[in-house]
Amino acid sequence: MERDQDVIPDAQLSYFPFGQDLRPPDTSEIERLQQRSKRPHKKSRAGCFSCKVRRVKCQETLPKCENCKSRNLPCVYPSKTGQHVTRQRGGHQIVNRSSSDNMFGPLVGPSTSTSFTANDLRFFHHFLLFAHPQLPFGSESSWITNVPVFAHHSEYLMHAILSLGASHLSLIAPSGSDYTTAAVVHRGLALRGLNEMLGKHDCSNLDLDAMLAACYALTFQASYMADGLLDFAIMVRGCALVTQRLQEEYSKSSLFPLHEGESRLLSIKDGLPVGPCIEPFALDKSIETLELTRPLLQDDAHHRFYGSVMDTLHVLRYSSQNGYLMFVKIYTLWNSMDHKEFLDFISPQNKVSQVLFVHYIALNILMWPILLQANPSKQNHSPRVGLALLQWGEKIYRELPVTLRTYIKWQADLIAFAKALIMGEADVSAFPAGGRGVSGGEIEDEADAECTVVEERGEITRIWVADGITRDFNM
Repeated sequence: MERDQDVIPDAQLSYFPFGQDLRPPDTSEIERLQQRSKRPHKKSRAGCFSCKVRRVKCQETLPKCENCKSRNLPCVYPSKTGQHVTRQRGGHQIVNRSSSDNMFGPLVGPSTSTSFTANDLRFFHHFLLFAHPQLPFGSESSWITNVPVFAHHSEYLMHAILSLGASHLSLIAPSGSDYTTAAVVHRGLALRGLNEMLGKHDCSNLDLDAMLAACYALTFQASYMADGLLDFAIMVRGCALVTQRLQEEYSKSSLFPLHEGESRLLSIKDGLPVGPCIEPFALDKSIETLELTRPLLQDDAHHRFYGSVMDTLHVLRYSSQNGYLMFVKIYTLWNSMDHKEFLDFISPQNKVSQVLFVHYIALNILMWPILLQANPSKQNHSPRVGLALLQWGEKIYRELPVTLRTYIKWQADLIAFAKALIMGEADVSAFPAGGRGVSGGEIEDEADAECTVVEERGEITRIWVADGITRDFNM
């Protein structure tokens, strides 16, 4: 059935800004996979990773085994030669892969020689099913097919994949805290290898592809770290810089459809609701409190970041589609800064930037219903994966001087409310309404009149926002 773009699903039409119930589900898919009973079978030494994690016999057929084919799962095989499995004291399983094996030919280079544990197989499987990135736009299928092949021959990329799988799993699994250390270890190894590659001047097209994949994996992994804000900003910039280098030196990527990025983005935009779908009061309160920070702004980076967040909030009042485009453009600001300007902006000692980051985090919370529609594959994921974002805001609020906390008090209340809701400790009636009560229901029609498109000139849209004031937005 064709979906009407103007119709928002019932779960996303509530007055609550997230647009849906974010309480943890009773049972997750990963729990169901892990709780399946073990069937007796002859040991399969060369089976695919999916079958190994599920502990079922693999038919070892190519290109996909029957188990993965029937369940529509990614099917990735380990090395066929030079591999052996040893069981150490205590039953701990280690999978060793020989560097002499090269089952994929001269694609990237020799296969990795690092030993991976049974938990690493679990992280890899979780990455393929649930945790792989959705960026660059239009590349989701490559993340579960081509990227794992590259990772087999790029040790630091494999570590980046495992760190992402471990961090994502640590947030949603009952014993997830057990995986945190492994995530940090894999991240450290991935960063070390990535930094070595970034220092090379004669990188091949495939080298840069592997570097870009690692950057995206580490970006998403940072978004699941409680202290990952600084890492997240750095890796977002890293993705842009590697992409720029790849396009300048080789014009295209062998892994990702970079040339289709703009068209894919517009396609995602067209699938979103045309009108507004965020509670008007939440947007008004966000705009009102952000305006109070204007006297604090000290440099061009502050003004540009402030302007980008403010423009997104204003556009969201009349269009979810254009609001989404404006939100995506926020990330391009970090790449447009020079090196020193960027480091100054993200520094924890830059208190004005920290205030602006909290406003960005609150905007991200309000955007959740739109972001979920933009990435349908994430709609069935546990909402706990959003906890790290909230922890970033909490940490900033705690460490800010009391005089600056007043500029983000409403945002801090919104963050606390979102966290309580995710943890099942609050319901929507506790939404921080501030000056106006929230009674529920769909978005009122009169809100649409507050932001009206006056004129469109190419990529520039002039909007009447209030009291005869107009603003120009570069769409």
